[in-house]
Amino acid sequence: MVTVQGRSLTGLWWRKPQACGAELQGGKLENDTRDDVDILTISKVSLMPEDVEKQLKPQEIADYLRF
Repeated sequence: MVTVQGRSLTGLWWRKPQACGAELQGGKLENDTRDDVDILTISKVSLMPEDVEKQLKPQEIADYLRF
């Protein structure tokens, strides 16, 4: 998302009729009105770190998928 002030933010987004917001990396919450949003796009890449499955043990992968 890019705000009308020119800030670029990436996170997990939610939106309601008059508001929108995101949970950004590190758990920070960002809340804006829909009038504050200039551009809202869907990322072509995942927020999941690349090759994360190579860093996890089989049980950790199973736990993640179960979650």
